[in-house]
Amino acid sequence: MELITKKLDTAESIQMMLRKAAEITKKYDTIAQSTGSSFNMFELTHVAGDEVRMCRVLADLLNPEGTHRQGRIYLDLFFETVLEREKPVKDIKVKREVVIEGDRRIDIVIESDGNVIPIEVKINAGDQPNQLYDYAQRSKGIEKPKVYYLTKFGTEPSNDSCCNSSKNEILNITDIGCLSWSYDILKWLDACISHYNTYTKAPIREILIQYAAVIRKFTDQLEENEKMEIEEILLKTPENLKSAYDIASTLESAELILWNKFCEAVKRELEANFGILPERTPDNWNLVYLNKTNENTQTYAWINSDNKKEIRKMYHSELFSSKAVNEGTFSILELVDANNFIKIIQECAKWIADKLNKQTTT
Repeated sequence: MELITKKLDTAESIQMMLRKAAEITKKYDTIAQSTGSSFNMFELTHVAGDEVRMCRVLADLLNPEGTHRQGRIYLDLFFETVLEREKPVKDIKVKREVVIEGDRRIDIVIESDGNVIPIEVKINAGDQPNQLYDYAQRSKGIEKPKVYYLTKFGTEPSNDSCCNSSKNEILNITDIGCLSWSYDILKWLDACISHYNTYTKAPIREILIQYAAVIRKFTDQLEENEKMEIEEILLKTPENLKSAYDIASTLESAELILWNKFCEAVKRELEANFGILPERTPDNWNLVYLNKTNENTQTYAWINSDNKKEIRKMYHSELFSSKAVNEGTFSILELVDANNFIKIIQECAKWIADKLNKQTTT
């Protein structure tokens, strides 16, 4: 009896914690609505999460001749807070999408004082074979790292990306500078927003604030005040903190249950209504369908959930290319609602079928 009572107490404590956290989130949603801060042009125009367009904004901010017209202020802050290198003295050029062999493009290249610094930017896309290795060969200067790799959370690149095509050479760990949107870029943006030249120019300040907000969103971070209120609740009593640990310990398994349920439902829908079976057994976070039209071309239409927070519909049709097209994103939270679950299953199954059928008929 005592064990049952203890389990009930734990469940009730967790429910209380969740209610309080939900109340805080709802409060800040209401504040965002009343202040207009929820109106974000990066989200509205689907720039958030699109690494090509997010990178263009980043490159423009770094460029002393960018549309912000603030000279090298933001570039200097980038060198100080992110790269932690000496600020350039003269002959500064910031280029984006620099073309190299194989029609590949280095996202951002900074040239100054005889140095060439390549920066590869990732949000959701994976590495390409030999990508970081080849980009590092474009670097000039004696200071390391030779190439910077910007990802959501500072993830290291794959070995396949860091070696040459013959696989007999690989970059040293000191050749690669791993940067993150979640910490490095947000720290830099905070410095940019706090700078006097930004503070006195409302249009630039608001753009930077919105840019930082979408980065916090796709890296799963709360706004500072909301985060502090939730932390205050967690630290109020030992029971509250224990409840938080209990929730955290079961979150991954709950996500996996939901994802597996989703995958099975998509498979049933595709088989029943479109006669399509998966070509490859899905792993925990990918559901892959393949249509091979000839020895050189095949279409992948797949559902992907790299960060376990959002689900993306993606495809590509070149056998030897890792370039993918993202055709829609929705939150995994939407799957919890029964009506949304059915709607999303039907939408995803039809999307996969349309992609594979279109490739077959073209």
